[in-house]
Amino acid sequence: MIRSLLAAALICAAAPLSAASLTIGTQQNYNVFPFSPSPGEDRYQQVWDAGNFDGLGPIEITNISFELYGNNRRGPLGTFAMSFSTTDVAVNALNTDQTDAGFDSNLGSDNADFATNAYVGGRVGNSLTFSGSYFYDSALGNLLMDIQVSDFSSFFWGPAAAATSNSGGLFSRSHNYGSGFENYGLIATFEYEEVTPVPLPAGAALMLTALGAIGVAGQRRRTA
Repeated sequence: MIRSLLAAALICAAAPLSAASLTIGTQQNYNVFPFSPSPGEDRYQQVWDAGNFDGLGPIEITNISFELYGNNRRGPLGTFAMSFSTTDVAVNALNTDQTDAGFDSNLGSDNADFATNAYVGGRVGNSLTFSGSYFYDSALGNLLMDIQVSDFSSFFWGPAAAATSNSGGLFSRSHNYGSGFENYGLIATFEYEEVTPVPLPAGAALMLTALGAIGVAGQRRRTA
């Protein structure tokens, strides 16, 4: 109960400011993986330098979309589980040994599930969008995305080829196939809401209320 009350107080201590979007990367090429993998190609990571988010402060990421390239904008076949974390691993310094241990070493301690999308082919429009909730503060480190793929079928140079970019140091990737890790990755559009702490008096009132409820609960246990 105590943990629930404290968690509720912390959640209420941040309020949304405004919704906005940010696209990182400029169209230069296209990439089949991770959305049309071959057998064994089931792990993809991309890290964005915190500088991409300068001036935003803490944000809640609510969507991330990947532009699809070409006229055949069909969805992949497979299940794609995405998570985010805040990492101290720098762009162009991801562990790229292509093992699960290598990928796991890149993850931040706050790694959290964001969304799991299952696709069965068919047209999906101009982009693939994953929707969830992840609170990110660029002052704490770089942003890492991890995608793990299962139940997939391969479409070699086929549907769901995503737009890619030479990042110039803005982001880089790691994946368990081939090469081409540094200064390269998927173009991504983040939709987010800025968040801000509740002013001190309101925050203090929330904490006092939580502490009061804890005290009452403790007193009831002692008198029961």
